[in-house]
Amino acid sequence: MASVKRFPGCKNWTACYAVFTGTWSPSGRPIFKRRQQTTRLTDKDEALQIAITFERQSRKAASGAWNQMQAREFSRQISALSGSAPTKAVDAERFIRAWLASAKTEKAKGPKTMKNYGGIVEDIIEFLGVRRSRSIAEFNRPVIFEFRKHEQLAGKSNSTINKALGVIKQICDAASIDGSITEHPFNEVGPKLFLPRGKKTVQKRNAFTFAQVKKLVAATDPNRRHKDGIQLGADWQTFVLVTAYTGGRQQEPAKLRWEGIDLRRGIIVLDATKKNEEHLIPIHRSLLKHLRKIRPAAAKGYVMPAIAAQSGQALSKAFREIVLPRIGIVQPYHTKDKNPEKGDGRIVAKYGIHSLRHFLSTHLNAVGVTDTTRKNIVGHDDTQVSDRYTHVNLSVARAGLERVGSI
Repeated sequence: MASVKRFPGCKNWTACYAVFTGTWSPSGRPIFKRRQQTTRLTDKDEALQIAITFERQSRKAASGAWNQMQAREFSRQISALSGSAPTKAVDAERFIRAWLASAKTEKAKGPKTMKNYGGIVEDIIEFLGVRRSRSIAEFNRPVIFEFRKHEQLAGKSNSTINKALGVIKQICDAASIDGSITEHPFNEVGPKLFLPRGKKTVQKRNAFTFAQVKKLVAATDPNRRHKDGIQLGADWQTFVLVTAYTGGRQQEPAKLRWEGIDLRRGIIVLDATKKNEEHLIPIHRSLLKHLRKIRPAAAKGYVMPAIAAQSGQALSKAFREIVLPRIGIVQPYHTKDKNPEKGDGRIVAKYGIHSLRHFLSTHLNAVGVTDTTRKNIVGHDDTQVSDRYTHVNLSVARAGLERVGSI
C-alpha cells in the first residue's frame, strides 16, 4: 500500500510505493518491491495522492510494457498533481562535486576517506568526458557498466573498483532523494553492478618477539656504529619505543606531539588516524624514562620531527631496507607482482612497522591481560573506546601495560 514519510530535517514528503520489478513468481504473479521517491511537496495529503498514483501506474505496467508516449504521459500526470514543472536537469559534474562537498561536512568521514573520495570523483568525471555536462539523470546502468569495464581495463582490482562503485551508489542515493533521477541504477532489475569479491586471503604481519624488539632498539641507537655505515638519526629509536609501547598505527606515533604527552601523570595521547579521534593511554615506565631523557627545554611540536616529515611509504622503506637487516631480517617485497592466492593486490612482507603493534597486542595477551583491557590499550576497531578513559579504566590499563617487560 502506498504511503508517505518525511525524513528528519527535510520539509518535503517522500512517496513510498510498490514498483513492478519486471519479473514474475513461479505461480505467474508479478513481483513488486518497495521504492521511495521525493514528491517535492510539503502538504501530506497531496504527497499521498502522488504516492498512490505512482503505485497505481506501476501496477498497470505489470500488465504490459509502457511505450515512450505512455511514460511521458505518466510524467505529465505527476507534474500536474504536484502543481510544478518537471525537475530541472542538473549536469553530472556539478551534482557530483556538490555531493563531495556535502560529504566533507559529515563528521563520520575522516580525512583519509575524503581524500579517497576526492580521487574517485576525479576518476569518474574524467571518465565521463563530454558527458559530464549532461544531466545527472543520464548517469544510468549502461554508463556505470561502461565505467566498470573502463576500470577493469586499467588493471584495477575488484576491491578497488567496488569502492568506486560504492561512491557512485552514494551519489545516486543523493540524486534519488533530491529528485534528480527517477530510477535508481542500483535498485533496478538486472545483473549486479558490484563485482564479486572472491575469496580473500588475509596477509597478516608477523608479531615481533620481545628479543627482536630489544634488538630493534639497539639497531636504532644513534650512539652506536653500525656495519652498514648509515646514520638514521636519533628519532628512529624513539619511534621504535613509542610504537612498541603504545601499539599505535604507523602515522600515529610518527605525528606524536609534546603537547600530547603528560610526563607528570604518565599519559600519552595519540591522534588515531583510522577512527579520526584521540586515543589516550598510559606510558610504560621504560618509555617514560626515555621521553624524560630526550625532552627539550621548550617541549613543543613534534616529538620526532625527522620522522614526522617523512611520508608513510618512506618510513616503511627505511624500516624494511635499513633497520630490519640490522637484526637479521631480510625479506622480499613486491609492490607490482600479483599474489597468486588472492588474484590481485600485492605481496606483503611478513615484518614491518605494523609488526610492533602486533608485538604489544600479542605480548599483552601472553602475560594474561584481559581482552577488553588489551583492546583498549592497542585501540582495536572492534571495541567501542571513548576518546577519554575513566580514572578506573586508566589505572587498569596501566597495570596491564606494566606487565610488559622493560626493553
